[in-house]
Amino acid sequence: MSTISDPGPFARELLHKLDLKPPIDVFFICDNFNIIIKNDKLRDFEAVFILHKGAKKIVLNENINYETRKNFTIAHEIGHYILPWHKQTMYICDSIDIQSFQSKKSEEVEANRFAAELLIPTEYLLDDIKNKEINIALIKQLAEKYKVSLTSIGIRIVENTYNPIALVLSENGKIKWSIKSKSFLKKILPNGTYLREQSFAFDFFNGNCIPAGPQMVYSIGWLENGSFYEYIKEESLQMPNLNMVLTLLTFENQEEEFNDNEFDDW
Repeated sequence: MSTISDPGPFARELLHKLDLKPPIDVFFICDNFNIIIKNDKLRDFEAVFILHKGAKKIVLNENINYETRKNFTIAHEIGHYILPWHKQTMYICDSIDIQSFQSKKSEEVEANRFAAELLIPTEYLLDDIKNKEINIALIKQLAEKYKVSLTSIGIRIVENTYNPIALVLSENGKIKWSIKSKSFLKKILPNGTYLREQSFAFDFFNGNCIPAGPQMVYSIGWLENGSFYEYIKEESLQMPNLNMVLTLLTFENQEEEFNDNEFDDW
């Protein structure tokens, strides 16, 4: 298995060099490095980075409709250019490479992590979530501040909080992916699993509306070893245009399992 290197320092160095603060203008960065951005028909691909005889070009799929998605895609391609061990003269990136943080291609994972640190710098994010209750309202607020998607900011929050939370994206009635903080010790249902009727996300895909705000549900609705005897807090946000639901889970009854040594390597 390929080793994943840490691209964070290179993103932070770039921000420092150009004296940039959120929201990050990826077009300004491209101008600074003379990287041409072009929209074109790419069929199944999200974007292509080309380095040819010193000329640099990012070609975007013209069907990318959301500015936040376009910004992340450009930041991803900038990563291929900036990271010194990314030596290919052409990177052809599909939607799985860019939209999923679980890609199996090491260089695509690195470019995604570079983009995440570039657009949502850790030092600013930590200040924004310090002593804050993590909920959908905060995710929406910070997505607007950083000009990124709800999923992008949600993932970064989960990666950088001590709170026992998890983020789950469901599509077409099934779990597409999930990510949990280090203090969330329970196992979430596997990717590809059909949602269970004990969850409010299930209701959306069966024609019903999701109530606003956090709701207590049986843990069997979300956890591998869940039951009807314990609860988990679910806050789900329906995204009907994408036929998706973004769910924030909070599970707080883990004191007997939690070990402070979990954070010794942070």
